[in-house]
Parts: sequence; C-alpha cells; structure tokens
Amino acid sequence: MLMKALITQRESVDRYGVATDTLESSYIRYFEDLGYGCFPVSNHVSDVGYLFGIEPDLLVLTGGGSVPGKYYEPVREGEEMPCRDRMEKALFEEALRGNIPVVAICRGMQHVNALMGGSISELSDMPVSRPIGEDHPVSFGNDTLMVNNYHNDGIYAHQLADGLVPLCMDTENGVVEAYISREHRILGMQFHPEREMSDPRSARRIRSLIQNFIGR
Repeated sequence: MLMKALITQRESVDRYGVATDTLESSYIRYFEDLGYGCFPVSNHVSDVGYLFGIEPDLLVLTGGGSVPGKYYEPVREGEEMPCRDRMEKALFEEALRGNIPVVAICRGMQHVNALMGGSISELSDMPVSRPIGEDHPVSFGNDTLMVNNYHNDGIYAHQLADGLVPLCMDTENGVVEAYISREHRILGMQFHPEREMSDPRSARRIRSLIQNFIGR
C-alpha cells in the first residue's frame, strides 16, 4: 500500500526577484523507494490545515539553509527563510497533534530541536575538523558508521532539547548526529540519508533505522 509523505522545500528567489520553492529530487527518489507518494509543500501556502486532508502518513522536514539566528548560541544573523520557518513550524505542530511521524533532516533536525526548546551552534571550532563533503565517523550504539557531512551548523549535546535522546554522536566533537523523541514520533538526522555515502553498510544501517522508525 502506497503511503503519503508531506515534504518541505527550500525558500528561494529567482533571478527576477520572485519567491520560489526548491526541492532536491533525491528526497523524492529516496522516500518513493521507501514506499511513499511524495507531496512537496510550498512555503507560501497561507494555511497548512487543508494539506492534512490527504491524511499524510509522514512529514519530512528537509535540509538546506539555516534556521532563525535567535536559536543560536550566541544569537547571530542567520540565513533566514521566514516563510519556510512559519510553514515548517505549523506543519510540525499539526503533525504532533495528529501523531504523524516526523523525519527531520539536516536543517530540519536543527529546526525541530529549536522549536522544542533547544539551541544550535556554528561548528567552526571543533577539536576534530569535519570538512564539507567528506564522510566522518559517528557512534551508533556499539557500532561506528560513516556518514556524509553537508552542514556548517549543528547541535552540541548540551544544546539538545528536553525529551530528545541522542541516537548517533560525533563523539570526537560532542555533536549530536541523530536523535529520537521520548514522547513524540520524531527522528532527526544531521546527515543526509538521501545523498550518497562512501560506506554502503552505513547507508543500509541508516535506511534500516528510518524503516524501523516509520514502521515500513
């Protein structure tokens, strides 16, 4: 049976100054392969209520860009996307009310943490450097996985919101790479499962993590 997933998008502006939405095709391919029909959500819908009329089985909060700077330690000027921020907050709250699973990826993971009372930092002074585009090790229980890295910001362990539990850690830097909620159906991942990873075994473990979470 085909399930239904609402998927958020980046907030952009085209060369004419017109507001647009952007979604990488890899998200669609990945979640279709997991058995979902994908419904991209525009950042410019005035009310998210009718979107839930399709009775979605999953909400995916995607990556790309920064969350509002007020959530950072210290507070900073962020690459804010006000329409997206409003849209994702409304979608997230509606999903919680409806007990709909939420998979939050990269920026999405950071935004959920912020909405639940946590904070975010720029990852500029870590003990062990994590170059963009290079996979790096994270602990996953008693296992070590190699995951991709496309983020400049992240969540140190002390910044994790109450009720969120680390699943994967960059132990060398004290950075949370994945979490799950004690109370709600939320899975957050700082890495991108929909993008290529250098280690096929790690990619399979992460896919299994998502499948177990969503019950597929």
